[in-house]
Amino acid sequence: MDTRNIYAIFKKEMRGYLYNPTTYIIAGVFIAVWEFLFFQNVFLVGQASVQGLFALLPWFFLLFIPAITMGSIAEETNKETLEILLTHPLRDRELIVGKYLSALTFSALILLASLPIAITLRSFGDLDIGVYIGQYIAGVLLASALISLGIAVSTYFRNQVPALMVSVISTFMLIIMGYELVTISLPAWLGALFSRLSVLTHYEAIARGVLDIRDVWYFVLFSVVFLELGHMKLIARRTSRYSKKVLQQRTLVLVLLGVLVATSGFAFFPSFRLDLTEGNIYTLTDSTKDILSDLPSDVEIILYESANLPAQFQPISRTAKDILKDYSTYGNSHLSITYKNPETDEAVATEAEENGVRPVQFNISGNGEFQAKQVYFGIALRAGEERKTIPLIEKTSDLEYQLTSFISELTKTEKKKIGFLDMGGKSSKQGYTLLAQEMGKQFTIEDIVLNSATSTIPEDISTLVVSKPTGPLDAMHETSLRAYLASGKNVLFLVDGLEVNTQYMVVFPNSTSTDTLLEEYGVTVHQDMAYDLRSNQTVQMGNGNVRYFLPYPAYIRAFVTEGVFVGSELTNVTIPWGSSVSINDNTLATKQLQSIPLIQTSPYGGLQKENFVLDPQGSFAQNNLGQQLLGVLLKPIEDGEEIKLPTIIVIGDSDLLTDEYVQGAPENIAFGMEALSYLAQENSLAGIKLKQEASHPLSFTDPKQTVWVRYGNMLGILIVLVGVGVVLIGRRRKMRTLTYKEGKNFILCASSRSYICFNTVRTLSSVTRRSKNVGSTTSLQPHSCS
Repeated sequence: MDTRNIYAIFKKEMRGYLYNPTTYIIAGVFIAVWEFLFFQNVFLVGQASVQGLFALLPWFFLLFIPAITMGSIAEETNKETLEILLTHPLRDRELIVGKYLSALTFSALILLASLPIAITLRSFGDLDIGVYIGQYIAGVLLASALISLGIAVSTYFRNQVPALMVSVISTFMLIIMGYELVTISLPAWLGALFSRLSVLTHYEAIARGVLDIRDVWYFVLFSVVFLELGHMKLIARRTSRYSKKVLQQRTLVLVLLGVLVATSGFAFFPSFRLDLTEGNIYTLTDSTKDILSDLPSDVEIILYESANLPAQFQPISRTAKDILKDYSTYGNSHLSITYKNPETDEAVATEAEENGVRPVQFNISGNGEFQAKQVYFGIALRAGEERKTIPLIEKTSDLEYQLTSFISELTKTEKKKIGFLDMGGKSSKQGYTLLAQEMGKQFTIEDIVLNSATSTIPEDISTLVVSKPTGPLDAMHETSLRAYLASGKNVLFLVDGLEVNTQYMVVFPNSTSTDTLLEEYGVTVHQDMAYDLRSNQTVQMGNGNVRYFLPYPAYIRAFVTEGVFVGSELTNVTIPWGSSVSINDNTLATKQLQSIPLIQTSPYGGLQKENFVLDPQGSFAQNNLGQQLLGVLLKPIEDGEEIKLPTIIVIGDSDLLTDEYVQGAPENIAFGMEALSYLAQENSLAGIKLKQEASHPLSFTDPKQTVWVRYGNMLGILIVLVGVGVVLIGRRRKMRTLTYKEGKNFILCASSRSYICFNTVRTLSSVTRRSKNVGSTTSLQPHSCS
């Protein structure tokens, strides 16, 4: 192929886009509706992410791409300019590629409308720019595939309207063919094939922020197949449908299509991935790598998987196998990974059920009716006689955490102990079941009950949790706590300055004997309620069908000080009805301790010391605002004397780690894991758990900022688009004053009223009217224009 000819076609087509007012109308409508739907929910969700924007993209491309490709060849055919092109030394493939590249470039430029939104949200939150890059690349690759399809369809029609309709229908089928609604009515093997061939499957895989060679290969080969299909039609126009060249081209298309179908099963490629995310959330964490490289005993991971999984599990299966390959790469000689199909061997099926992996029933189509089929898709881990099981892999976002925590639990011979102190008949562990369950994968969790038989805290408890103390403690508890701290052991205090009754929406001051104990270490938990007017959570209000969302200042989206927990990606936690904490530096100095702020509000935090407001619709004072301290870390001074000193974490809220709140705030349970692992001086698995579930909240200092973000992006991009259109179209109108010069040979193209010299392109919208002899005296031979 001659790149000069391709460039000539590309340049002519780009001018056709840029000098056509219809282009700006289509692009403007597309961008306006696309962004309008995105901004409907982005502030309710409160996350710095453009995932919702790119989730809508395939459905907008359903109309946008066919609209810009419907006339690629069809209009040339209808205006009878295609024959002029094909009778000159311009190869069919060069024509196809030139039109394809111009449409792809134009689509990529339109997708750049998302860039200002990403930049804006990043300035108000921790938007992952790597994920955005993956989403943009996924959008360009999706456009590439659909453009090649649209151009191929355009070659088969003389009119743009049927080309548009066929392209829309074909694009729609390519998008939905991977949906369970479609695949459930197909045989299992065909449903799996449909899922792998769907453009949406590969688009979503890259849009996560992972550039996988298998997905890129799919889009590249898909584009080549349909471009060659359009090329075949052009060859048939030049010769006949039964000519040797057409038969050869048909064979090439069928071979390429066969390769596309065969390689869509992912079995022919190594798993080469480029994790674009800033936190490398799709790459094994250092904690996992350290555990795998230092396994003290043999561990076997067995994936039990049926051959024909339902279509909805195909992407999950692919990702799960990629993760297991990474485990195999970083594991030492003690780790082995096995893949087994229980459906082909009764002994394997029996083994799977003994290991806790049992078949799950799904409905599939067969013989014209729905039938029940049982499939296996689970993982078993074995270390000696010990076993852990994931009965069904329903998602992969937490698969690394599950595998690593199970491996740690199976291979650790000695575990440090974490104790929950019984507070006068009420276990501190009560209400913290999920936290205790997660910490139990690394530590031994015990209830510490003090009585006449056991009046002291056991020495083998490395870390103690004291939560929700209410009322005065008896002398036994107070004495035991003092002795435990004096021995240099570590404690996590979760203390409420106020006791909140959510049933009656009333507040009572909470005074305990731990107040005196903490004051001896320079910490005071005040009897107030902190709030934050800017960084807070949204709560749902209303009854029945009428529901609405309100920002609730008393549910603080508090900030965790960076660098306290080494290697932690934790940035914020949710503090419901928390109290402020203050530090007495003189007292700390006598204890040879230093304080580090651990949890704080934004600079727009306030304190209520009376007339407490619990109603989200209530009024919170907007004066005397500032950054409020809600949690503190006390640790020994580095250059202090070599004596046993405790490390203490004090949080002015006990609810943040309860089961009720950690379910909706995964960062809270990650904070609890980080804090307890830090106190116990063990590597934390919280980073593994958090990396897929961490939130990236938006934080605005002024309500007007949300208005500027919304309308500034929507209107700003449209204004830029209109401005570019006015400038370029105005420039085109000025070119009407050009006159035709003898010796310039050209090819007239009705689709854009421009001509092609195979080195340059010039618009002649007026020349075709001014030169009366253009059709009779001008040679149409190709010529290198000067």
